[in-house]
Amino acid sequence: MIELFLPRLCFVCQGESPSLCCVACAADLPWVPYHCIHCRRAVAQPKSLCKACVIVPSEHIYSIPLLYQSPLTQMFSAFKLGQQEYLCAPLASLFVSRFSSEKPDVLIPVPSHPRRIWERGYNPALLIARQLGKALQLPVDDRAVARTRHAPAQRLLKKNERLQNLTDAFEVIRLEKGLRVALVDDVVTTGETLRALAKAVSPFAANIEYWAIAESPHLELK
Repeated sequence: MIELFLPRLCFVCQGESPSLCCVACAADLPWVPYHCIHCRRAVAQPKSLCKACVIVPSEHIYSIPLLYQSPLTQMFSAFKLGQQEYLCAPLASLFVSRFSSEKPDVLIPVPSHPRRIWERGYNPALLIARQLGKALQLPVDDRAVARTRHAPAQRLLKKNERLQNLTDAFEVIRLEKGLRVALVDDVVTTGETLRALAKAVSPFAANIEYWAIAESPHLELK
């Protein structure tokens, strides 16, 4: 409810705007230019495969509309590190504005360890999932999977440390078999977190998609 008492300003240019970004700034956001024809991750050229799918085609489809670049980096820093929860709804609306996939049966947010939730006050992935579920009329199950151990944040680790950090990090608590599942995160960097979660969920799910608001640009996009 806090957003009701805040000035209606564009996050980027600070001009008057009824939404997170005014029309002009929204058009200039770092939208994904093209999508891999197999997994739908960001690529630099139309009708092409991402480098990962050239080597081993992904088992799952990504639905991520934006690149994690300025001003998205500042928006997410305010949302995740600045405890500005009111940014969740407008960030989720950016995803909804470009959503074109077939709807899954259930959304499962990347779970946070209880200690991490205590430190931050909330799980950003869960807040995003709830907003997407509300907008797209989809159920959200935040108790299907649990984070089994507290570990350092992925963004603080080197690439080889990230893989080890996620080993056996997730456990399915309850999940009906045969559902089409979308795993929801706020931002995807290497994608290792979603892949580790998918590994735990795969024995139960008929189909898995990866959903997020933004992803870090790969080397092929730089």
